[in-house]
Amino acid sequence: MNQGIDSSESVDIRRALDRLQGTLEEFADRHREVRRERRQMHEYISELEREVDRATKAVNNESQAGAVERERIEGLE
Repeated sequence: MNQGIDSSESVDIRRALDRLQGTLEEFADRHREVRRERRQMHEYISELEREVDRATKAVNNESQAGAVERERIEGLE
């Protein structure tokens, strides 16, 4: 009784392992892409938050300037 693996089984196993290795490499590549995309999105969101802060400060400054101008005009009347 032959308990060893014959050459055709060995070739099949090798091919299956090669396919598995290829699949694992594809998953690793995709994982790196997803991490890179997430990092870029985080940076973009941070920039948008900074832009919102700048715009809010500008609106507040304009609002304060408008209030000062109204007080000045009312003082002239």
